[in-house]
Amino acid sequence: MRSATAWVLIAAMTIVSLLILALVATFRFAIPLIDPAPPPPDYGVQAAVAFVTMATALAGGIGAGFHASRHSRERAVIVGWAGVALLIGTILGTVLAFTLSAR
Repeated sequence: MRSATAWVLIAAMTIVSLLILALVATFRFAIPLIDPAPPPPDYGVQAAVAFVTMATALAGGIGAGFHASRHSRERAVIVGWAGVALLIGTILGTVLAFTLSAR
């Protein structure tokens, strides 16, 4: 795998992660899902957690790109593990944002 290919793949995975987390940061519940309605979530906490996760994903993507460009033999493995890490981080950040905002 060429270095440019590794950068493109990692950048694509990072962008998808950032877009999902941006959606989480701006998500608002239209109507209460149960009756009686619970108190509204703290949307500031939800956005803060999503933005911190976005910064972490961006730093991880840039770091993985530099690491992949320096190690030519292990590029495919680095790209694969970067994708797994971004996926897990996005899922955990999403769950954490929605969970902490509901308290």
